[in-house]
Amino acid sequence: MKDFALVTGVTPDYTKKLRWCLPTWPMKPQLAGKKLYVFHSGFQNVERELGWITDYFNVQLVEWDMPKAESVREKMLSAFVLGAALVVQEEYFVKLDADTFCTDAQELFHEEDFKHDLFSHRWGYTKPGWWIDKMDAWVQQKRYKGGDADKGRRSHKRIQSIACLHRTAFVEQCAKAAGDRLPVPSHDTYLWYMAEHFKDCTWGKANLKQRGIDHCSRWRGIRENICASECAWNPYLNKELLKNVQVHITNACNIGCNNCDRVCGLAPDNSILDTEAVSRFVSESILCGHRYNRIDIIGGEPMLYGSLWHLYKELQRYKDFHKRVRIRLTTNGTVHKEKIAQIPDWIQVRNSSKDCSNKEYDFETFNVAPCDSGHNGIDAKSCSIPWRCGFALTPHGYFLCGAGYGVARTFGFDIGIQSLQEVTPIALMAQRLRLCERCGHSRSIAKREKGQKTSPTWKQAITNYKQAKPELRRY
Repeated sequence: MKDFALVTGVTPDYTKKLRWCLPTWPMKPQLAGKKLYVFHSGFQNVERELGWITDYFNVQLVEWDMPKAESVREKMLSAFVLGAALVVQEEYFVKLDADTFCTDAQELFHEEDFKHDLFSHRWGYTKPGWWIDKMDAWVQQKRYKGGDADKGRRSHKRIQSIACLHRTAFVEQCAKAAGDRLPVPSHDTYLWYMAEHFKDCTWGKANLKQRGIDHCSRWRGIRENICASECAWNPYLNKELLKNVQVHITNACNIGCNNCDRVCGLAPDNSILDTEAVSRFVSESILCGHRYNRIDIIGGEPMLYGSLWHLYKELQRYKDFHKRVRIRLTTNGTVHKEKIAQIPDWIQVRNSSKDCSNKEYDFETFNVAPCDSGHNGIDAKSCSIPWRCGFALTPHGYFLCGAGYGVARTFGFDIGIQSLQEVTPIALMAQRLRLCERCGHSRSIAKREKGQKTSPTWKQAITNYKQAKPELRRY
């Protein structure tokens, strides 16, 4: 197998996507250990904002600028031709988009792929189509006079460069021909055209998604796909799983909205996180050195909690330990409004200001079990809630997420972790096997629907709950 380097590009707007996607690349042994060239632009402190990449690769950071570029997109896509021709020393390189992620460990490129100057994912069109006319005019050394009226697609077989193998000498020739700016502002369109139209140049394509790589430009899609795959076990996401925590202080609620993922309406309960448990959580957090980015105080309805001042006092103790933590409290705003006014100003209040006379508030569908559709706990689609919202401290221990606690409490799964020192990514993710097959969020985040949606498994669980409420260990 030929040796090669990796190349990517990033701007501040794409940093978060790269944070999620890049740690999945070493899942493929073929990519692990390779040198990574990172073209970057627009950062104030490059070492601070991109230094984390060195945890995964031998990195060469390359600041890239193009004064003639008309957009940031043109500048960064041009880096994969003009910039790579200047800095890449290896015979071949693989360009990976910042929003490209690996889904398994199989080889991405095979030995025969290296016979080509360019090899990537199959694609079926160029958009806008007039780029091809402009390339034709450029090759014929004519001024393109067609304008850009044709913004549609030009259908033909070509490549898409979510993950693209290049022969470096070929890219150098193309960069020399282009000069200081590409004829069209697209790295893969330009290189594919050159390989397609000029003698002794070849290009190849394959369905790289079948070889375990994918991409998604939409942020939510990246989160959902990565969290649902094996790469959810990458070191970065393991750390992220423990950065936020939801402190679920009470199950009591005065409304009981449709599809509530704490099941306050369908399976009412008045369990609370007692003052001793709150103090233990703070003490263990300080002892273990947990520096949370965010602590969310949630319920139920937190204003129904009888020991708010003790809660504030203990969280202030944690804030003295870690001053940069964000602390938020979520309330429906319908009860004990005088208590809302007394919340300390260092706690951000998220008040949904519901109308207590209206019981028909609707949340995203939750009480619909994937197992009713033939899925099981292994292949039920995970979602990004644990990474976005954090793990949950509840009256019955620690859970992967607050929604998972709603499942466990209703179905009687006594799987809450009883000590913060035992809360690890492996321990939390092990709960998926019991929780995700019964969680509506596991279908990916469902749309908000009017009215309560309840599948057969949930209907039976609610019936059982009302006949004999499950007893779970107290934290």
